[in-house]
This record gives sequence, C-alpha cells and structure tokens, in this order.
Amino acid sequence: RDKFKFNLKNAPAGVSLGEVILPEGETKHDEYFGKIKVFHNEVTAQIPVIGDLKGQKVQVEVVYQGCAEAGICYPPIKKQVR
Repeated sequence: RDKFKFNLKNAPAGVSLGEVILPEGETKHDEYFGKIKVFHNEVTAQIPVIGDLKGQKVQVEVVYQGCAEAGICYPPIKKQVR
C-alpha cells in the first residue's frame, strides 16, 4: 500500500491531485519491512483532480510495486492513465 505514487502529467496551470484514497488493505508481517498493508490481484484508488481542466484530459502516472508471497519484490512499475 505504501509503494503507490501518483503524479499528474500535462495538466493546465493550477491543476493538481488531491489526497488519494486507497482501501485499507490486508495487514501482513514481513520479516524485512515489519507490519505492512497489501492488496491482492487488483485495487481501486479514488484520485480527486483539483482545479479547472478547461475540458482537457490529463494523464496520471501510477507507480506501484508487486511482491511474491515468497518474499521477492519486483521492480516498480509505471503506468499512464487518462
């Protein structure tokens, strides 16, 4: 849960992202990171866009990282969402 990052791309001046709302997630104990929150398969985030888009579509860059149950984490993944 704490590895998610959201960045606004190509937005008009004065437009920003508000506070991202993620579900609570499942609490797990990791031997290296301690108590963490995780999601399985998929997750939905609510990301408010603050300001006047002036009819323009913007992109949000989403960065996240997955890990296997065996304790191996994959490199962070970046995706663009319109």
